[in-house]
Amino acid sequence: AYNDALLWAEVRIQRYANVQVGLAHAPYELITDLYKAQQVVNSLHGKLYAIDYETTPDQGIFAVALADEQMAWLLYGPALAALPAVRELLTDPTSTGIAHSAIYEYKVTALNSAGTLDPCDMVPLHDTRIMNWILDNKPGSNRLKPLVRRLLGRDALDFNQVVPNGDITVVPPDILAIYAAAGDARNTYDLYKILEKRLHNENLWDIYNNIERPLTPVLAEMEMAKLPLNLKILGGIYTTELTKEQQLESAIRYLGFTGSLSSSDQFAAWIYGVLGLPMLKKTATGRGATDKHTLENL
Repeated sequence: AYNDALLWAEVRIQRYANVQVGLAHAPYELITDLYKAQQVVNSLHGKLYAIDYETTPDQGIFAVALADEQMAWLLYGPALAALPAVRELLTDPTSTGIAHSAIYEYKVTALNSAGTLDPCDMVPLHDTRIMNWILDNKPGSNRLKPLVRRLLGRDALDFNQVVPNGDITVVPPDILAIYAAAGDARNTYDLYKILEKRLHNENLWDIYNNIERPLTPVLAEMEMAKLPLNLKILGGIYTTELTKEQQLESAIRYLGFTGSLSSSDQFAAWIYGVLGLPMLKKTATGRGATDKHTLENL
């Protein structure tokens, strides 16, 4: 047993040594002081920020990782007394929060608010998982760590590399700060910048921002209330709409379009430049419009 304990200690030492080499992607700070934690949270009002909870198996908050454009923080230990300030930040309409799989942040916040806050009371968080799902929607492509490696070109620590046996309470706080603040929160913030630009460029921002984003807290409340969804009906709707989409794409390809259907620039160049259709409406940049109303009129 003694030798096993020594071996496990050596494994953990090596694991944490690996954590500290090149995986902190921005300046970060471990905060255990309540006053300092309140200062940090208050400084994020009116700004864009990322948030990531580290939780115990019963979804109790063990640490809070935050990041803005330049800095990342981990609120830990006595600093968690600043959670009321975090909840105020999440309900501040002048602030814009980002999370990866935000439905979890909604539920954890609500569960740890003593019944004072529901998901729909919060300002809708941006969700990098949903943003990427709209753009790429490939199985397994929406998890945070693969996204970080693919889109940011950074190494990223997986949970099981840092948290032995799933017990987050035994992880040294300085290591947790690297994993959660300099890692997950930092990367979530930086992913948002890339995905936001792509959604705008591919004319998908309105679908994300006006439909998917505000729907997420509603889904969180439905899950918490254990409201069921009829998956058979939803599956039927999905199949019907997918068939329509495939038929439309086939028709467009038959007419000769070889570009990307998610690129409004390529599609506009084809219908106005190649097919020679009349330009009924222009965008702010002078390009022919490709919105639904214009296409229906054409």
